[in-house]
Amino acid sequence: MKQQAAGLLPVAEGCRRAFGAGRLAARGRTFACAGAIAAAALAAAGCATVPTSGSPQPAPSATGPAQQYPQPIAVGPKPGWSAQNIVSGYLHASASFFNGHAVARRYLTPQQSKAWSPGWAADVVANPQVEPAPQRPSHIVGEPGPPVTNIGVRGQRLATLTDSGQYETSSSSTTYHFTLVKQNGQFRISRLPSNTSLLLTKLDFVSAYTPHNLYFFAQSRPLLVPDPVFVPQPATNTDVATGLITGLLAGPPLWLSGATTTDFPPRTKLQSVKINGSSVVVDLGGTAARASQSARMNMAAQLVWTFTSPSYSPSFIALSVVLEINGVVQHLSNRGPQLAQAQAYEHLLPAQQAAGPLYFLAGGAVSRLPGGAIRTVPGLAGHPFTGIAISPDGSQLAGVVPSGSRGCTVYSGPLGHGSGVQSLPVTGGACTAPSWDSDGDIWVASGGYLWMLRADRAVLVSTPLLTPGTISALQVAPDGVRVAMIIQPAQGGPQQVTIGAISRSGPGGQRPYVGTTVAVGAGITGPTQLAWYDADNILVLAMPARQATLYQVPVNGDASSQIQAASGIDSITSNGAGLAAGTVNGQILQSAGLNAQWRISGRGRVPAYPG
Repeated sequence: MKQQAAGLLPVAEGCRRAFGAGRLAARGRTFACAGAIAAAALAAAGCATVPTSGSPQPAPSATGPAQQYPQPIAVGPKPGWSAQNIVSGYLHASASFFNGHAVARRYLTPQQSKAWSPGWAADVVANPQVEPAPQRPSHIVGEPGPPVTNIGVRGQRLATLTDSGQYETSSSSTTYHFTLVKQNGQFRISRLPSNTSLLLTKLDFVSAYTPHNLYFFAQSRPLLVPDPVFVPQPATNTDVATGLITGLLAGPPLWLSGATTTDFPPRTKLQSVKINGSSVVVDLGGTAARASQSARMNMAAQLVWTFTSPSYSPSFIALSVVLEINGVVQHLSNRGPQLAQAQAYEHLLPAQQAAGPLYFLAGGAVSRLPGGAIRTVPGLAGHPFTGIAISPDGSQLAGVVPSGSRGCTVYSGPLGHGSGVQSLPVTGGACTAPSWDSDGDIWVASGGYLWMLRADRAVLVSTPLLTPGTISALQVAPDGVRVAMIIQPAQGGPQQVTIGAISRSGPGGQRPYVGTTVAVGAGITGPTQLAWYDADNILVLAMPARQATLYQVPVNGDASSQIQAASGIDSITSNGAGLAAGTVNGQILQSAGLNAQWRISGRGRVPAYPG
């Protein structure tokens, strides 16, 4: 055993020197090193700790369709391994999905292997310690049974991946219990913590899963909304495509339910998936055969954007989709059978935000920066606004005037001369800056209440599942469905950055509704402001110890990355290309993009781009 370990340890050390601890290299090299390090660690007789280097963020991959996905090198059990070695080996081997977790099953008893049916679900744990656990009964008291050994895996749970691939951040110390028996003199696992969920280290999660978007339709209009998921990495793109289609057929996840829908009819069956060059050929059956022509075109749109989206990675699965129903290629236009390509469905995504102009408050009025020249905007002048928002089409302004700690008044009207100025009181507590949605409604939070201002009335939004507390910042996404919020829990504790989905009519057709939310931006201390950067990322401004820090936060729950922040900024906005910030000393700063140089554009505060 010692000679075997000595032969493998130099390989593992070479990997560490080549790529650095915690760094993510090219996907194939990362897998090879992970496997070598795992093998070396498991070969050492005294090893009882699972390696935890790396972070839960996607590794870069080659650009292009139809790529193959290298598998982590799984090591089977060796004769004479201790119960702790067996559990450590199983944890690493279970990160390989090749051939139905074939190597990981070699660590299980035949009965446990038959009962073990893992899907996408997983717990991601940091610094897991594999150690003997107190003996627990594993058979009916009073009846004979084989002698058992209990092993506990104790660590900090970082996240939970649901069956449908949603990554939900978590922070709790947890112990997972394994029961082992001896068969033919060798330890094997007879009872797992879960028969349907995996237990993975951070490094193994990076090796085993890749981020993608599924696309569903907004409930109220023909607009596609991304649902970020992490998908197990099998051997080929065909397997990945099959997993994504299965996710689409399952329908919107809980947090998007009520706000989005799908055009795949219930009980649609997936007949087959084939990769043909740069195209995915999808054959559906079941109730899809009775779907209308418009529904078939919408199914193709969901498939196209799911497979061609470059979100989170420069790689993609395909450039186009061929949709078949019971083996017959579908006519998706009057031009006959054709490839469904992304360009044909661009109108189903939110329009890209314009490059400008930038609006901000200066000298008691609203000003703007078109082409570098500061100009005062007529209309809605003279109000002591603390926050403003510009409608997506650039024609309307909304501003908030505080009413002490009781609430605020929200003014709205045209950006220019003319009538039509409206004012609506909002109560409940200090107000956030307003945010427009793509339907022309204004959103604002006051204390723990969320409001939608429509025409001449303020509608209280139902939020029964929202964490009780104060909403200190919010912004609606360009798709008008998702909303990002910063919440200070009423029971204390750190602020939370969350993403929710807006249902225009709640259960029973009642008032607007935001249901289950998902936490993002784990580990960010003191978030104060946020802004949507693009469909897949938000910007979060945080001020730990009064030092402004800026983060790019993926909405799929993955690891945030710190980006360059100018000194003294206290507000942030973006149009998807450039960034703008206000500072505590009354300056407006602009940047051409993430990590670009900040420059002073003028005097003012709380900048806002349209949208």
